[in-house]
Amino acid sequence: MEFIIKTLISAITLIGVSVLTPGFTVKGGVVGAIIAALVISFLNYLARQVMGEKGKGVTGFIVAVLVLIIARYFVPKYLMVTIPGAIIAALIIGLVDRFVPTTLR
Repeated sequence: MEFIIKTLISAITLIGVSVLTPGFTVKGGVVGAIIAALVISFLNYLARQVMGEKGKGVTGFIVAVLVLIIARYFVPKYLMVTIPGAIIAALIIGLVDRFVPTTLR
């Protein structure tokens, strides 16, 4: 159940970021957002395994931008991201991640 809640929150966040951010577009509605959220979550998981505790602060932000850019190649049908769009999206997603209660993330 927790995985489903996290995925839905991530998908809703991606839709919101898509509306607010030029150069970051989620296509395919809710289904596209869920698929993009799953891919981004998987890539974040891999990055955390590689980076460990080094993936915090500025390094974590850079990794988040790279994850968004890489994710567009895995799901080009659902996610369109430019480099400036990835930077802005990573900032917004980081802020949302910071303020959403831990029990829901």
